[in-house]
Amino acid sequence: MENSKFSGYKVAFGCFLVMFIHLGMLSSVGVFIPRIAEGLNVPVGRVSLMVTFAMIVAFLMSFVTPRMLQKFNPRVLMYIASFFAVGHYLMFAFAPNVYVVWLAAALGGITLGFGTNAVCAAVLGAWFIRNRASIVGIVFGGAAVGAAVFQFIGGITIAAVGWRTAYIIIGVAGAAIALLANILFVRDDPEKLGQKALGWDDIQETATAADNAQTVVQGVTATEAMKTASFWLLFVGVVVGGFLITGFQSFAPAFWQENGMEAVRSASYLSLYSLLGCLGVMLAGVIADKFGNKGFLTIILLAYVLGLFCATRYATNQSVILVLLTCILVAISYPASTSIPATVTTGAFGNKDYAKIVAYLMAALYLGKCLVSPVMSAIAAKTGGLMGGFIALIIFGIITWVLCMLGLITAPVNKMKSTK
Repeated sequence: MENSKFSGYKVAFGCFLVMFIHLGMLSSVGVFIPRIAEGLNVPVGRVSLMVTFAMIVAFLMSFVTPRMLQKFNPRVLMYIASFFAVGHYLMFAFAPNVYVVWLAAALGGITLGFGTNAVCAAVLGAWFIRNRASIVGIVFGGAAVGAAVFQFIGGITIAAVGWRTAYIIIGVAGAAIALLANILFVRDDPEKLGQKALGWDDIQETATAADNAQTVVQGVTATEAMKTASFWLLFVGVVVGGFLITGFQSFAPAFWQENGMEAVRSASYLSLYSLLGCLGVMLAGVIADKFGNKGFLTIILLAYVLGLFCATRYATNQSVILVLLTCILVAISYPASTSIPATVTTGAFGNKDYAKIVAYLMAALYLGKCLVSPVMSAIAAKTGGLMGGFIALIIFGIITWVLCMLGLITAPVNKMKSTK
């Protein structure tokens, strides 16, 4: 019997909670690194390599995820992700040395691959055709909210019970919430509930208006997409885009301190930026729906370039206004860290193989995130400071915009529409 009550919004809420927990847990690493280094009596730099190991595995998992989505439904992958989320936290808690910490972090990369952007995008893609970009933006905002919340909870818990016990408490509680969200809210196929995706009627109307409109809506397969220049322009653009937000988050406090700001004050500004970034991600889909993919990319990447320009001006003018403008503008561009693959895929390649193409573009994003630390460090060593690295980030922002715009302009969907 058909269930007429649309369940897509409940599913979206479940995905929001999953993103909130999984990425929130993984994003709390910065709070723990100094305490782990102190507890294991090793340099902070060695412990911080845990981020690199996690991103390398997340990058590799992005190529595995599309195949797994063909064999298993997304909810199964989310269950696996929650298992590894609590598992790698428990490994941290009992780690006797830094090598086990690295291994645990690498296992956390499986959670990134199976329980965050690509898999949630696959679920939402099944439920939403109309307003998809808005819903994806709001749901992916759960990651930014989770990061802020888990950093706060992590700091309090570490101070109260120590970093090892904090890992146990947060790991068990977080994974339990993610599992319950999956059980209670997430459903991967509207047809199983006797429902249809929001906007399916729009497709029917378009198909009635033109015989080949259904082909335009369906788009191309992942294999067909990878044979186009558009895919590789977007792929490289997303790789470069992976440098942007991660580069700012990782090096902004050090850059400000290098130019005379107190450490505590720099941390406060970064916290302000993180909170504003939550709004930036949630508004991403609304911007994309209102202005289209090209408008979306232009707005967020222009904001990033202007924000980094304000940051570089701080070196010669220690103005609070410049720092606040940096935080606000880069927060507007926060979706560059998470939402670009899910947002541009439909506009470039249609709905036919949405989940698989998103997963490949997420792999590109993780690759950029893997490379940003060594690239920024090399530039800083060559130029004698982080100013050169921040100027490079401005250039990377421009390159990202150019490549992604070219990818959208040459997209297969545009060619299919022109043959109507």
